[in-house]
Amino acid sequence: MTKEIRYELEVGGVKGFLSPLTFPVAEAAMANKMLPFPKILTSGAVIINSLWVKGSPTLKEGGENFDEACIQASGILSNIEESFEFKDNEIIIPFKNKVYKCKIKEHLKRETLEEALGLISPNGMLPRPLTAGKKMLFDNWESGDEEIKKNDELLISACTACYNLIKFKGSSIKKV
Repeated sequence: MTKEIRYELEVGGVKGFLSPLTFPVAEAAMANKMLPFPKILTSGAVIINSLWVKGSPTLKEGGENFDEACIQASGILSNIEESFEFKDNEIIIPFKNKVYKCKIKEHLKRETLEEALGLISPNGMLPRPLTAGKKMLFDNWESGDEEIKKNDELLISACTACYNLIKFKGSSIKKV
C-alpha cells in the first residue's frame, strides 16, 4: 500500500516526502510549539517521524540534515492558518477542488469555552489546542459538511478556526 504524499521537504538539495497531516500528529506538534519555551525542533521531529513516506535518509532522525528538516517541517503548522476562512460564524475550507463549510453557534457555550481554555493552558501537561478547538466545534456545530468531522485535514483546519475564536472574541482589561 502506497501512502499519499502531501508535503515535499527539501534541505540542501535532498528531498523527503510526507503524508497528510493527521489530528494526533498536528496536536502533538502544536503542543510543543505552544510551550513557554517552544520546542520547534521537537515539533518538526514529531511531524517527520510520524508522516515520513520516503526520501533521503539525511533528513530523518540521526541524519546530518535532520535539524534543518525539523525546522522546515514545523512550518507545516503555520500553513494551517491559511487553510481556512472564518466569516459570520462560518468556517470555509477549500480542499482538493471543493469547498467545505460549517456553521457554528454565534454564542459559544460557557462550559465548552471553560473546558477549551483549560486544554489550551493546562497545568503540568502539554497544551491541546486542537482538542480545545474540536470541543468548541462539536459542542457549537449548527450545520455543515459532515466530511469535516471525518477527514483529519479538514478537521484540523476547522478546529484551528475554533481555537482562534478565543483570540477573535477577546477583550481587554486595564488597571486604572
